[in-house]
Amino acid sequence: MPEAKFLRSEDGLSHEPMLDLEEATKLYLRVKGRGKTELHQRTTERAIGYALACLGNKPISDYQKSDAVSLREYLFKRKLAVSSVRRLMAVVRAVINFAILEKGYETKNAFNGVYISSADNQNKRETIPLAVVHQIQRACVQFPNFIFLKLSKKSKQKVPG
Repeated sequence: MPEAKFLRSEDGLSHEPMLDLEEATKLYLRVKGRGKTELHQRTTERAIGYALACLGNKPISDYQKSDAVSLREYLFKRKLAVSSVRRLMAVVRAVINFAILEKGYETKNAFNGVYISSADNQNKRETIPLAVVHQIQRACVQFPNFIFLKLSKKSKQKVPG
């Protein structure tokens, strides 16, 4: 690890290298990922993948607030919804926080406190008008496999004929 930063104790000696983002992710998944679903691992890998693509892999203490802001903007440029950006940023923040706590590093997490406005990229999905839903239901009657259309989780109603 040629670029590794080392922690310094009171005696000024280097003892343990600062984890980079990829190493911090491996630690996070190995320890916190135990017993979690495959979805947890994929979500973590996806979020960290975005961070690595945008910012590169470096020791976690080297990330600055400007890097976190750059990642936020990168995610919005990819046309992700505000909720997705929040979730992805939370995963990156969690991975770094975990590594800091687990290793006892005395560094700050640059991804803490990054502002994500709910007004940013307000891509709300439009609802399907009820008339269109009824039109689709009538069209489904023509196909024997679509006689019933589930309208809610609790009840099934027969399609009007």
